[in-house]
This record gives sequence, structure tokens and C-alpha cells, in this order.
Amino acid sequence: MKLSEPIVKEISSIKVISKEEIGISKKKFQNIIIELVQQVMQPSNMQKGIHIAGSPMYMNVNGEQNPKEIKFEICFPVSGIPTVEKGFSIKDIPAGKVASLIMKGSYENFTAEGYSKLYQFIGQNNYNIKGPLREIYMSNPNDTPLEEAITELQVPIE
Repeated sequence: MKLSEPIVKEISSIKVISKEEIGISKKKFQNIIIELVQQVMQPSNMQKGIHIAGSPMYMNVNGEQNPKEIKFEICFPVSGIPTVEKGFSIKDIPAGKVASLIMKGSYENFTAEGYSKLYQFIGQNNYNIKGPLREIYMSNPNDTPLEEAITELQVPIE
């Protein structure tokens, strides 16, 4: 696994379709991604030209570390405002500053070291955390070997 040096960057506002869940597992995570894609691919959304407009994103909503108690959200950026069924949300991730770190390697092996390095950078620079950590999956696991996967960690700061 390789980690970049953390940086601070500005991000633009992002419209996303999302779904929240409690208790994380690989199977639950994969099912939510499939459900989100199905929501966007509904005929009414396709007719309006709405499509997925970026990489999937994970957010730990409540900051919990126990996998059974984590309240998390999976999001996909979208072009426009899709029609969604109950249990799904459309919202804006606000523009602003984020502390960012890029990781290359297996999703399962990076979290502790990557999170530690990013939060250490935030503390050393006296930034205030303004929202939940985001994991942005830049690589498609169907096309990319795990050791080549690229993931960006972002923490909103002020």
C-alpha cells in the first residue's frame, strides 16, 4: 500500500444520491451500491438524461468504529435530480476545504494507516473538522487489481 502526503484542497459542491445504513459489512456495502445504481438507472431518470457523474463514496456518519454500530452512507454523484424511491436521498455535499490523502492498494488494508496519517496532519495543522470522513473509490474493482486500487480520503475542515 502506498500513501500520498496529505494536502488541503477546495472541492466544489456535489449533488449525490445516497442511502444510509447501520452496521457495515462487505455484503451490505455491495448491495447498497447496486441499489443506488438501480435507482439512477430507472427509466424515468434515463429519459431525463440523469446519470452517475463520479466515483462512489462512503461516509461514516456517526464516527462510530464498531462495525455493528457504524451509521454510514454510500453516495454516488449524479447529473441532475433523479427520482428515487423511499429510503434513498438526494442531497448536496457542500463546497469547501478538505484535507485529502490518496491511497493505492487494497481497500481492506489501508484504513488504519491512512486514517491515522490524515488525522495526524489535521491535528498538526490545527484544522477543525467540519464533517464526516469520506472514502472516494476512484478505481472500479471489476477492472482494477486490488493492489492497484486508488482511494481518496477526504475530511472536511475549516
